[in-house]
Amino acid sequence: MYRGLTLLAALIFILQTVSCKSQNIVSNTDENKAVMELILQDDHSGAVVEETRLITDEKSLRAFFARVNRTRKPGLPLPEIDFNTYMLLVWCAGETQNPVSGLLLEQETKEAYILKKVYPKKQSKNSAVLSPFLVYKLPLNDKKVIVE
Repeated sequence: MYRGLTLLAALIFILQTVSCKSQNIVSNTDENKAVMELILQDDHSGAVVEETRLITDEKSLRAFFARVNRTRKPGLPLPEIDFNTYMLLVWCAGETQNPVSGLLLEQETKEAYILKKVYPKKQSKNSAVLSPFLVYKLPLNDKKVIVE
């Protein structure tokens, strides 16, 4: 009797800690870390189509998080960013059933950052419609961002 309850409690604990991945705060690889740092990743942005935006001020950051937090209680907290030194790259994948692992800096030129979408090696059989987004911190500059 006690062994069955202990096993059930352990199974519930494991399922709760493993299954809730709605907000993932992730670090990037060392080669990208010098240029761009992933500071937030989540599965629900509210974006229907794919979009990329650069955020260079507090007002734009608040507007983006107002849209993301529209259906959340409690909402995601705003990241603390020094906009005199850094800017944020927000990439929303749009509505999809395929999860996205992130963006990889493929090439940096004088004019642009060229990024590549990275997908998990193991595709999940997810039937839920996701709207993932990623928030990267970049040094403040005038470069364009191109996502391939």
